[in-house]
Amino acid sequence: MNCWELDREALIAFKNGLNDPANRLSSWKGSNFDLRDPHQDGFQFFGSGAIPQTFGNLSSLQYLDLDNSLTLEWQLGLYVDNLDWVTGLVSLKHLDMDAVDLSNVGSHWIMKLNKLSSLTELHLSDCSLSGPIPPLTFVNLTSLVVLDLMSNELNSKIPDWLFLYLGHNDLTASCHQLLGGRWEKIQELDLESISLHGKLPASTGNMTFLTFLNLFSNNVKGGIPSFIGKLCNLVYFDIGKNNLTGTLPEFLEGIENCLSRRPLPSLQVLHLPNNHLVGKSPECLTQLANLVELDLSSGNSLCGPIPASFGILQQNVTYLNLNEDELNGTLPESLGQLSKLSFLDVSSNRLTGIVTETHFLNLEKLRVLDLSSNSFTLAVNSNWVPPFQVETLHMDSCHMGPSFPAWLKSQKRLTDLNLSNTSISGSIPHWFWEHFLNLSTLNVSNNHLEGHLRSHLNYAPTLDIGTVASFDLSSNNFSGASPILSGNFWIIDLSKNKFSSTTPNDISFSNYLKFLFISDNQISGEIPPSIGKITGI
Repeated sequence: MNCWELDREALIAFKNGLNDPANRLSSWKGSNFDLRDPHQDGFQFFGSGAIPQTFGNLSSLQYLDLDNSLTLEWQLGLYVDNLDWVTGLVSLKHLDMDAVDLSNVGSHWIMKLNKLSSLTELHLSDCSLSGPIPPLTFVNLTSLVVLDLMSNELNSKIPDWLFLYLGHNDLTASCHQLLGGRWEKIQELDLESISLHGKLPASTGNMTFLTFLNLFSNNVKGGIPSFIGKLCNLVYFDIGKNNLTGTLPEFLEGIENCLSRRPLPSLQVLHLPNNHLVGKSPECLTQLANLVELDLSSGNSLCGPIPASFGILQQNVTYLNLNEDELNGTLPESLGQLSKLSFLDVSSNRLTGIVTETHFLNLEKLRVLDLSSNSFTLAVNSNWVPPFQVETLHMDSCHMGPSFPAWLKSQKRLTDLNLSNTSISGSIPHWFWEHFLNLSTLNVSNNHLEGHLRSHLNYAPTLDIGTVASFDLSSNNFSGASPILSGNFWIIDLSKNKFSSTTPNDISFSNYLKFLFISDNQISGEIPPSIGKITGI
């Protein structure tokens, strides 16, 4: 049989392994094969069972997608007992076997795949591969650009020839070992959580084709090197949760090699959280014209003001997280120009000053706003209607009083609200309880709120019936009878108020309740027997 006849026989065997209730492959007979539209509705590709060895006869095949990651838990899924058949796919360029069970292929799986010299993409994530990655005496995978081995059980030291997609395995390596070679044409590099250690070598700056670099959750040390400016094509850079020290580079090398003559002109995502960076936020950050996400939060000690030019130049930003730094100065009004911004967190800094409507002028897409643990004063008009509809609003330790903020009535999506220590006084308006039926987290503690709470507090969310609520109304001046509580409450804190009567005997607590605080009130009388029916505590 010639090569074409072998391919024909292989395709006939392939068809026999398919479930084709719509008979879309009726033309697959004799010498006639119609492969124009294999993804129509009703075309099911190997719902379960072993991948047939006859695939190995498709010597001209260039693209093979056996991705099994969407198989439901109760389905058997795909599996392979050996990879001998793969060696026949001599023209293959793309192989996707994500979530195919390869637990029985043995330790020589890479030797079989090493014979595919034309292969450019290989996806083997979540395939139950285990043990060390076998060494290769001769590397034949010279065309390989993308290799994904995530979520397996691989361990031991990473071989020198292999370093692409190895996240979430028990592997270790030094930065010099993995990045010190000649990898100029590599495009995507994912080394998340592999105990990578040491400093980034200067050769990293030679990876000028690199678009994706993920080093999250390792032990990379030293500073952010200035040579990353040479990575003109870099779109995604995450080096969060490492041991970086020093300052962010004031200037970046290699800008003259980028067509735009700007630093990192393609960069959209920059994540540097959970490190030990210090110093001021450099002006070069404001020159990242295509930036979409910036995270400098948690554990860094960046100081100085937020650059006023940031909101003018970064018009594409959707995510800005600067929490738990040591930033000072005021909040730039220019941030109100970030019309695409959906997440803004500047909490736990040393920021001060007055925040007005101008700071939120064009933030129509804002969903998360956290200004807490600073020294802001919110000064907005009493009839202000914000342009946004936030789901999370944290304003704790900001001065918002003395009146309860009426503009909250415009917020229809709130599920998480923290107004602790905001100097508000008076009573909670009646509309508040009716308006926020889906509020799962409420904290109005440490204020000057007074009056009676409504007699019955019930948390029965309409959007997500499985959620539980945490309400903290402590350290205020609420008086009268403590409210009847029902629904999916998890934490209730009514302590340090002036409630004067105990909870009624007919109270019905849910099984979700874990913490109930009613100390430091003026409650007297008998503890109701219904307290003993709270099974969650």
